[in-house]
Amino acid sequence: MKIFLSFIIGLCMFKGAYSQKADTSSYCSNVINTVSYYWRVDSLANNGFRLYAYRDLLKSKIDKVTRTFLQEKLGKPNKVTRTNHGTEYLYYYYDSKEMPKEFGNPFEIGYISFRFGEYDKYLTAMSEGVFDY
Repeated sequence: MKIFLSFIIGLCMFKGAYSQKADTSSYCSNVINTVSYYWRVDSLANNGFRLYAYRDLLKSKIDKVTRTFLQEKLGKPNKVTRTNHGTEYLYYYYDSKEMPKEFGNPFEIGYISFRFGEYDKYLTAMSEGVFDY
């Protein structure tokens, strides 16, 4: 009986010592908080910060991000569209028209889309896309 009890206690201690903790730094709300200041500074999407940071947003895990939180942290979206999936808030991360003239003729806009369902309170999906001029 003592051996069985010792085995159970040892197993519980082993499980607790080697368990993984949840990585909260990769949640969407934390990434938005981290990039928010410089995202707003790069409002024309021409100094390169948004181009660098949008990948972190896409890789992040979607959590409880509301429309209000999104707009407070990232600023006014470049475009808002209503689709059959709900409302999408588009933020440009690359705009070739705003780049200096040395880069050639403008031809595209890269954007990240935050989608909220018609009746959903929280973010449901994120995606990226490209517009042509």
